[in-house]
Amino acid sequence: MERTLLLNATFEPLKIISWQRAITLLTQGKVEVIDFYDREIRGVTISFKLPSILRLLKLVKVKRANQEVRFSRANIYLRDKYSCQYCGSKYPAEEEGFFSLVPGVFPRKVVWNLINTPIGKINFFNTHLSFNSASVRIQQVQQIVSYIENIETSNPAIASLLTGDFNDPPTSTSIQLLTNTGTDTFYISTFEAVNPGNPGYTFPSNSPNTRIDYVFSLLSGYKSNKFNWLEES
Repeated sequence: MERTLLLNATFEPLKIISWQRAITLLTQGKVEVIDFYDREIRGVTISFKLPSILRLLKLVKVKRANQEVRFSRANIYLRDKYSCQYCGSKYPAEEEGFFSLVPGVFPRKVVWNLINTPIGKINFFNTHLSFNSASVRIQQVQQIVSYIENIETSNPAIASLLTGDFNDPPTSTSIQLLTNTGTDTFYISTFEAVNPGNPGYTFPSNSPNTRIDYVFSLLSGYKSNKFNWLEES
């Protein structure tokens, strides 16, 4: 037996229904007939041409499954195909995490990705320290160092990079905690390594006269202290 296509009031296809359901909707006055089959349905005192297409007279709101995609880091990676939206790099992030830092005026955290590059895996960290309190920034740096040490223990890599807006100049206590060469493990500013003597001012943007943004590389016994610019290919 033939089946009937049911349309919404907007002529949007909804579903295929049985001929019995089609006749029921028609007798209830809920639909109009758009097209017929040649075949007739006969009763004792009445007969119908079997409808092939029906349209609802009232609009039915349809809930679309998975119409809205949840906003999450994992879905952003899938959307961008694990490609950096700044440089186009497509090195996959295999692991991710974050650590909530002691707050200043606003909540702060350090985020982490384990990135698989052609030369090996890299632990990549990014943060944004408090802008209103030097003592809070010191605490935040101490927490970041501890977090990185834990990540490196559980996720060995060929290098660890720490980037972000630290809201402190190179001579500040918070930055000195990172760059103190008297420790077994310390951080080096890659910009200064590549550009010796260049202060690399980053703030304020309209007329930079100090530096508060950095790209640090963690140096330990097995990591290289050589840096250079890589040309785009």
